[in-house]
Amino acid sequence: MNGSDLIYYGITGCVIVLFLAVVVNYSVNTIIKQLTERSLVRFQERLAQETAKALAGFRASICEQMAVQERKSDTLAKLYAMLIDLTRDGKEFVKSAGKGEPLRAEKTMRTFEEASRSFGEQMRKHSLHFSDEYKALMDGFVAEQESLIKFFGARWKTGGRDAEERKQDIEEIRQHWARFEDRVGVIMEHTRNEFRGKTATPESVMRKWLNETPDKEAK
Repeated sequence: MNGSDLIYYGITGCVIVLFLAVVVNYSVNTIIKQLTERSLVRFQERLAQETAKALAGFRASICEQMAVQERKSDTLAKLYAMLIDLTRDGKEFVKSAGKGEPLRAEKTMRTFEEASRSFGEQMRKHSLHFSDEYKALMDGFVAEQESLIKFFGARWKTGGRDAEERKQDIEEIRQHWARFEDRVGVIMEHTRNEFRGKTATPESVMRKWLNETPDKEAK
C-alpha cells in the first residue's frame, strides 16, 4: 500500500465519519424536536383542561354567591318590614292600655306577641346568612323583645289594682316601650347597613374562591 492509497483511505474514512456525524446529529435533533413538540402539546392540553376547570369552578362560585346574596337580601327586607309592623303593634297596645280599653289592649298585646315571635323565628331561621356582628346584635334584640313581652304581661294582666296603681302600671309600660322603640330605631339602622354591605363584588368572590381552591384540591 503506497502513500496515495493511505491518503485515499484516510479521506474516505473522514468523509464516512463526517457523514455519520451529520446523520447522528440530524437524528438527535429530530428526536429532540419531536419530544419537545409532544411535551408542548401535552402542556397545552393540560393547560386548557386546567383553565376550563378553573373557569367552571369560578362560575359555580359566582352563582353560589349570587344565590346566597339574594336569600340574604330577601331575609333582610322581611326583617325590616317586620320591625315596622312590630313598632306599629307595640304602639297600638300602649295606646289602648293608656286609654283604658282593656279588650282592645288585650287584642293588640296578643298581636304584638305574635309579631315578636314571628320576628324571632325569622331571625333564627336565616341567621347563617348574616355577619357575626349583626347576628349577635339581633340575638340580643330578640331577648329584649321577650323580656318586654313578659313585663307587659306582668303589668297589664295584674288584677286587683286600684286606679292609682293602674296609672303607675301604664306609666311604666310607656317608659319601657319608649326605650324599646329607641332600640328598634338602632336595629333598623343596623339592618340597613347590613343590607348595604350584602353585595359581593366579583373581586371578592374571586379572592374567596382562590382562597378555598387549595383546600378543596388538597382533599
